[in-house]
Amino acid sequence: MKKIVPAVLVALSLFSIKAYSQTIRYVSATGTGNGSSWEQASADLQSIIDASLAGDQVWVAAGLYYPIRKANATDVITPLDRDNAFVLKQGVSIYGSFTGTETTLAERSIVNILSGGTGVSILSGDYNDDDLITGAGSTLTFSQNTENAYHVVVAAGIDTNTDNPDTLLDGFVIKGGNANNLQQSITVNNTTITRRNGGGAVCINAQVGFSNLLFTHNSAMIGGGGMYNLGATVNISNSGLLYNYNTHEHGAGGIWNDDTNMVATNLLIANNRGTSATGILNEGVSNSILTNITIVNNYATYFGGGLLNSATMQARNLIVYGNTDGENYDSPNVLNSGTLTFTNSLIQGSGGSTAWDTNFGTDDGNNIDADPLFTDVGNADFSLTADSPCVNAGTNTVYDPGQVPDLSNITIDIIGNPRISNGLADIGAFEHYVPCSLEAPELEDFTFCYGATVADYAPVNYSIVLYDSQTAETPLQSTELLTSGIYYVSQTEGECESERTPINITVTTINAEVVLTDGTLTAAQNDATYQWLRCDNEMPVLIEGATEQSFTPTETGSYFVAVGIGDCIITSNCTAVEVLAINIHRLQNVSVYPVPAKSTVNISLQQETDYQIYNVLGTVVKAGKLMGGTSAVDISTLQNGIYMLRLQGETGEQVVKIVKE
Repeated sequence: MKKIVPAVLVALSLFSIKAYSQTIRYVSATGTGNGSSWEQASADLQSIIDASLAGDQVWVAAGLYYPIRKANATDVITPLDRDNAFVLKQGVSIYGSFTGTETTLAERSIVNILSGGTGVSILSGDYNDDDLITGAGSTLTFSQNTENAYHVVVAAGIDTNTDNPDTLLDGFVIKGGNANNLQQSITVNNTTITRRNGGGAVCINAQVGFSNLLFTHNSAMIGGGGMYNLGATVNISNSGLLYNYNTHEHGAGGIWNDDTNMVATNLLIANNRGTSATGILNEGVSNSILTNITIVNNYATYFGGGLLNSATMQARNLIVYGNTDGENYDSPNVLNSGTLTFTNSLIQGSGGSTAWDTNFGTDDGNNIDADPLFTDVGNADFSLTADSPCVNAGTNTVYDPGQVPDLSNITIDIIGNPRISNGLADIGAFEHYVPCSLEAPELEDFTFCYGATVADYAPVNYSIVLYDSQTAETPLQSTELLTSGIYYVSQTEGECESERTPINITVTTINAEVVLTDGTLTAAQNDATYQWLRCDNEMPVLIEGATEQSFTPTETGSYFVAVGIGDCIITSNCTAVEVLAINIHRLQNVSVYPVPAKSTVNISLQQETDYQIYNVLGTVVKAGKLMGGTSAVDISTLQNGIYMLRLQGETGEQVVKIVKE
């Protein structure tokens, strides 16, 4: 189950973002309340919309809803009236397909709205719930729909002043509209609405956002079986227009734009039937920008099964394929008499960029003419197979911040998969995406020394990222210091990331403080191992046998201690101690080189001498006897680090630091 929150953000981002006080009202098909909460949800969606003010939200639980109020008289309940519709209101955002328990919008989950199945909110004009729909494309037929509402959704006379908040419909199936009255009209918000256009939705003189919608089984006599837009500004994303019908003349079983500015992204327009221009009709002074849309298997009785443009249109990452018409035009997929530009699109019959047919419009590069290799056309699965020429053939530029329109908030395709997978966008509504098969890593709890960072946690055989909570959106930075507590680890491979595994990380902290009392040095850390050393002109000198928590120096100087707990070792600062001097005879003419040493250290002496090599904890790691002259001592088996070389001869002793690298 995927949360389709990004599509909501997209719909909002393409309009102006403004701050308004906000009230949320609640609707449920079984509600009997006033809409103040889920427990007090109302069943009357239109009355709740009407009660809302600009900036408010309406949350609608999954279920079936019929319009019960006339579009031109929403103050009166008129069951089964064909002029009933759901009328949108300026600045009110209406969200559907909730379970009825959510407290935040982010909790709402939409499971592939294209399926139109359970768990979704359905706005239906089919009062008898008996519409008989058979076939697809050229064989699509409707019957038993004469009692249906003319329009399911109406947006009319909605102020497009940018100082006002935006109007949004999100998360619904819209079905059963039948705009089949050729002559008559009604007036909504001082706007004339004909009963012959826009069975699913009619938008006239309105600025509206639509997202996560399925328009299906709608019909119109003149045009726009799915959606009719006149003098409107429309943003529609992550939606499908499937099995809609234009029955009489003109066309557009899918979308009809007249004098309309439309931004459409991530749409599937398929299996519709019309008289002409069945997929999208763009006319008048319309300006449409289409991105990642699949227009397939639509049929026109006369001409233009896919696109018909006589205005201005930009098409990026589009598939227009398999559309047909009854007049056998040379181009049933695209008919253009206006300004139409294609970029990174698959257009059947166009010749592609290598042999472009200018009758289609302008080739802006990287267009192809080939079989898109859909997954299963017979079962209306128009997703892409791995071998499709559309995979990784789109342009990412359209999603860059600052582009017009700015689509940078769109991060998913029509069914919620990542829009840009493997670094490149695909062509069409569906991104070919192989779901992650990585299992959550199986890891044991781990202990670190103080100062360890996220980068230090690198389990063998895993490439991982670390989070500070199970729901954190971003992983921790590699430079962040680790502290004791529960972390959440996921395995990554390319763009794939597994579920998260909780682990307990313990960070060992050692107190390095030293206290001097009456000539005795005491390490503040209890229950540890200790090795006292002398700070000798920046050359530490290990003090043999000084391995207790307290140490009393017998010689004036500066001293420090190496404190260890487990594998963690920390050294204190040097502390000056003044005591009575004791003469120590030192060996003369001692030379130890090289510094640092890799595998062998050379020691030059004038007499026979015993030697011991200590690590910083005072443990002897190597010992032996040296003759006079220069001797080579093998230290290749020692770990890299600092060691103390103690030399003892008849005339004295000497301690020298060795650095192994």
